[in-house]
Amino acid sequence: MRLSTRQWHILVATDYTEAARYGIKAAAALASAVDGRISVVAVEPHGEAAATGVAAAADAPTSEELNRLRRWAAPELGTHPSSFAIKYGLPGIEISRYAEQSEADLVIMVRKRRSKMSRALSGDTVDSVVRRSVVPCLLVPPETVQLTGVVAALDGTDRGMVVFREALELATATGQPLAALTVEPLRANEPAVLAAQVPTGRSLLLQESVQGIMGGEAAAPVIIRRGDIVEQVLAEMRDRVGSVLAVGYHRGGPPGLIEAGSSGRRLLQQSPGPVLTVPL
Repeated sequence: MRLSTRQWHILVATDYTEAARYGIKAAAALASAVDGRISVVAVEPHGEAAATGVAAAADAPTSEELNRLRRWAAPELGTHPSSFAIKYGLPGIEISRYAEQSEADLVIMVRKRRSKMSRALSGDTVDSVVRRSVVPCLLVPPETVQLTGVVAALDGTDRGMVVFREALELATATGQPLAALTVEPLRANEPAVLAAQVPTGRSLLLQESVQGIMGGEAAAPVIIRRGDIVEQVLAEMRDRVGSVLAVGYHRGGPPGLIEAGSSGRRLLQQSPGPVLTVPL
């Protein structure tokens, strides 16, 4: 997100379903908090692009199609400055492509609950978008969420600190408390409660890095847990209802099933609340 130097540009993707309205609501709420502008994009699975994956010059939306999109989004958008676009082809490709072309700072989509079989048969649009996106994506559940904080899941690497910076941007802009979360491996015959009491050298360096990024501001707390990464992060988030989980997400790779992929993919599918994915 390039949020500190100019007005936020929030891109929200929709498929005209009732669940997708929660994405529009989230975009409107965020735009109100940061004085941002909103772009609404819908992807239609017809035209030459639907068969080839390559948009044709003739695949241009009609005024009737654009007016339909405006009318559909109007109840949630209210008076926010907004623009509208319709693309043709595969949603996972076209949404991420349009986000880059329109220089969006953030993509918002609704993360719908789907079975493993459903994802295997028809793919997962959210996973496809975040794997391709060059900007952070905020995935919200199909329900109203009252934000209560932002939690950045960190692995202690320098590259992972990009996640903390993006989480800090979101927390600062929305006025929410920020925390960092890291998971250390569980050692044999060692009580898990010792993780916070006796952190490893990696976690100590992580605490220093967090404090350095915060500068003169009050340092964000660093929560240390031990055990399986996904299980421990999910356990923490279940105790933080309404908090956004910020995770690093590797671009590229096969779509596949999220459960067979990285920790980021598993957390995206299983986290109980909103998830902010940060491209690595």
